[in-house]
Amino acid sequence: MTTTFYGNQGVVNSIILDMETDFEKQLRFLNTIKFTDDFKPEWLPDIVKITFIIEPSLGQFGRPNLIIIAEEKSLQRHVIFVESKISAYDDASEKLNIKLFPNKYKDIGDKLNIRLALMYRLAKAYHYQKDGGFIEDVDEAYKLYHDVPKVLKKPVMIKLCIDKFGYNPDFLFVALTNDPVDIQPFKNANFLPPIGVSGWRAEKQSFGLISFAMLEEQNLVDPQKGYYALSKDNVLHLPAETGSSNNDPTIRTIVLDQWHPDLKLNLEEFLVSLGDRLTTSKVITFNGSYSIKAEDGRTLVKLFADKEKMYITLRNDNIPIAFKDKPRIKIGVGLNAKSFVLIYSGTDDLTGDHYNQLAMDLIEIIVDFVEQ
Repeated sequence: MTTTFYGNQGVVNSIILDMETDFEKQLRFLNTIKFTDDFKPEWLPDIVKITFIIEPSLGQFGRPNLIIIAEEKSLQRHVIFVESKISAYDDASEKLNIKLFPNKYKDIGDKLNIRLALMYRLAKAYHYQKDGGFIEDVDEAYKLYHDVPKVLKKPVMIKLCIDKFGYNPDFLFVALTNDPVDIQPFKNANFLPPIGVSGWRAEKQSFGLISFAMLEEQNLVDPQKGYYALSKDNVLHLPAETGSSNNDPTIRTIVLDQWHPDLKLNLEEFLVSLGDRLTTSKVITFNGSYSIKAEDGRTLVKLFADKEKMYITLRNDNIPIAFKDKPRIKIGVGLNAKSFVLIYSGTDDLTGDHYNQLAMDLIEIIVDFVEQ
């Protein structure tokens, strides 16, 4: 019998199953995490026991993909909440304002930095919890987090937390992502966990990141065999920014009205045919481009033109290996610049007026990429 895990949680499950009986690998997993400002917890060499809790439901605080409890010989416990996304950290996160909060919380609960912040709030609430009581945000939650208070009421889950966390645990918060091995976590202030400026300054060393590429580099998982290999074949491709460099050209799009009119019409008709195939994603019109956004809000495809050509690009994050050698371009400015893979440029007819193999192939590539 073969068991295959699918989706984001499936990848997490496969990693745990491949490490489950190997304590040395579990320790190396913890040591591979990159914490903010290169912080290294001093207790790591003293860990003698590691426990995993997979996707527990923690009431209004959410459902973390994984909780790791690392215990020292002295019985001191360190609780690590792991939130995972099959994409780069910044892409999976909500952009914050200058106070390091989102402008709104509605419809962004699944964003990676929001989920990390909710685990941080749960940890704070846990320390204030009274015997037998709920685990709930302090009364000042709205003032502290610009959000309504959250609460965990379910007795069985409160008991689980107390039994597993203990009474004076240390809490840490880790993102598991598709970032490259050399990623420096939390460098872009726009996408920090929303715990406020003072909260981040005081607690930033409690936040870390580990990527699938790091796990593979450290031989913690095998991309060729085991549960991880099976789930990787289904949903994981190349790490974000693969093949990109500082020398990649930066593209500044021009407004739609300045595109060559024939190319504009051609691309718009192509988008009509493409739109008929999309089920969970949608096409968004901007001043100088069309974007296709995934269900979670990530921009995965950019289509645009100028006076000479049309261009179709895929976000350089989890792209299939078949596009490894395609040209890279940058779209955006500064820390917000993103690497895209140029899969098409030209003036070919992409309309559906007649059988068009090129258009069909491009549509198939885009649909497979955005709705995988």
